[in-house]
Amino acid sequence: MPKYGDKTQKELENYLIGYSMPTGKTRTGLAAPYHDFRRNHRDMENLELMEGDKFFHCKANYEAASRGAYGALAAGALSVGREISDALIKRDNFSLDLV
Repeated sequence: MPKYGDKTQKELENYLIGYSMPTGKTRTGLAAPYHDFRRNHRDMENLELMEGDKFFHCKANYEAASRGAYGALAAGALSVGREISDALIKRDNFSLDLV
């Protein structure tokens, strides 16, 4: 589990106070999980918490997978895409954990 700095931890805790799953026009299908990932990425940028990338990615996965079979499928595909892009762009180690 990543260790966050005190400022990051406090910001993430404040962010989660009163958090509830977002609702909107798109609730099922393949577009909704993409919107979950984009919204979480925007939230991370707006809060200037780039070190919280794994937290927001995990949260987006949860939200997307909660949308049913298509959501879980899309969440898995987006996660694999993220791992591959991190490996290629950021030179991170590639680890594909299929559980």
